[in-house]
Amino acid sequence: MGKERKKKRWVAAVIIVAICLSILYFAGGIVAVPLVEGAIYSRRGIDPATLLSSPYLVSKIRSDYPNLEKREVHQFRSGSNTLTGYLYDVEEEKGLFLCAHGLSGCADDDDAQYQSYLVGLGYDVFAIDLTGSGLSQGNGTGSLWQSAYDVASAYEFLNKHSLMKDRFFMIGHSWGAFGIAASLSLGVKSSGIITFSAYDNPADMEYSFALSHAGFPVTLTTPAFYLAQFLLHDKDSRLSASEAIKKSSTSALVIQGSEDETVRLDSISLYSKAKDFPNVTPLLLEGYGHEGPWRSISANEYLNGFALPFYREHEGEAKSGKEKEIRSQIDIEKSSALSSVVTSAIEEFLSRN
Repeated sequence: MGKERKKKRWVAAVIIVAICLSILYFAGGIVAVPLVEGAIYSRRGIDPATLLSSPYLVSKIRSDYPNLEKREVHQFRSGSNTLTGYLYDVEEEKGLFLCAHGLSGCADDDDAQYQSYLVGLGYDVFAIDLTGSGLSQGNGTGSLWQSAYDVASAYEFLNKHSLMKDRFFMIGHSWGAFGIAASLSLGVKSSGIITFSAYDNPADMEYSFALSHAGFPVTLTTPAFYLAQFLLHDKDSRLSASEAIKKSSTSALVIQGSEDETVRLDSISLYSKAKDFPNVTPLLLEGYGHEGPWRSISANEYLNGFALPFYREHEGEAKSGKEKEIRSQIDIEKSSALSSVVTSAIEEFLSRN
């Protein structure tokens, strides 16, 4: 009897230890997710007034384009925040584009390079500052899925105020690219979308961020991390850009750089998940990274080989009132040249939709 009792106690102890370790393991995931999200979302996107004292100094921004000088400023609600959008109106327009920028950016940053191009093609452009970015409200950017709700809110605003056009397209980069694609599952209707460097879903993107910063230990918490995502955010963290495109049957031009280290091609990119869909035109840019996939190879080589290193060398001066002097030594025409491969793909896409 004594041996039997000892055995039962030992089994009970093992079970208790296992339960405690499991609780600690999954509690670690619950703690890890807010820590990761705090690191990503707590800061606001860039203020348009400071663009020339930032790395955006090295290439063209909105203020460098004459056809983006005149615009209407509109405000609309997205959740508890008031967001700002900028309408560039073209005479005898061919349609309307909604443009959404990347995380930590704003509507007036280097996304203006393709905004100006679209205006030049004869399209109205509605460029929005997403939550916590530019002139929009928000203490931080909110989440990796917030862009989808912001795009949906902008869409509702355009419809409500009779600004919508029969041909309505959307285009975005990274956070904004996910937003325009995922918004298709939130009731947004579009003639077609164009994405640059888009991730497929927020949970995978957050996990990738954690993995890149903390390394191998993160892999040990994988089930806990995803369970925490589900418990903390439910359906929001499971928004999927690829599923939204697939279910909506909306035509999509999905553009991705092969060397993108932020949204990796082989796992978390929208490109990898959606490239074989019948309504998707995939465009893989060999040798391109995450930033500026609309620019030419020579423009990005100049940026990475000279302009950005030069800025970093003189960053202190750029932030202390000498930004124009520093910028005068950079060829912003050269650093902002668009890719003919990308523009040809866009124009072909628009002709079919």
